[in-house]
Amino acid sequence: MANTTLINNHYPLPQIPKYLSRQREFLSDGINLRSGELHHKALTKIIQDIIIQPQRHQFYPYPQIEHEHAAKVLGMNSSSIYFTPGSDIAIGLILRLIACTTKRLIIPIPNYFGWIDHANLNQIDILPIYFNDQHAENFCIKTLLNIIQTTPPSIVAISNPNSPTGIEFDNNALL
Repeated sequence: MANTTLINNHYPLPQIPKYLSRQREFLSDGINLRSGELHHKALTKIIQDIIIQPQRHQFYPYPQIEHEHAAKVLGMNSSSIYFTPGSDIAIGLILRLIACTTKRLIIPIPNYFGWIDHANLNQIDILPIYFNDQHAENFCIKTLLNIIQTTPPSIVAISNPNSPTGIEFDNNALL
């Protein structure tokens, strides 16, 4: 069973493992950032499908054309799409809009530290689920579902394709 100690006001970081962790690998058919951060394949396709004229990069326009292109690719209404300049701002927005009502965040650790920062800024309780990639049995979909079902209403941060959830669970398991 995973360690699920409730904590606040500090980073719920795992202890340094005795064994080296897996190294992040670059995608051969996706977009790789300098940091080694990977875009999800669906996001890569959307970015490639949205053709933006170079002159639109020179100003700060309302991205109506980009919204419409992304909505068409995703098969949804463009008013349901919100572009942010990076995941940090998106995480802050999600936590301010959704998690403020429940005041609880369930998060697999290790994960992007922005979730913890924004949760602390918004005074949201953090329920970390620690993951040791050398002992994958400590973190499985059954453990995650059990915690979700036995915890009062919460927001659950599922990172994909990175973090334990993206590495260990395929899309079908997550859905």
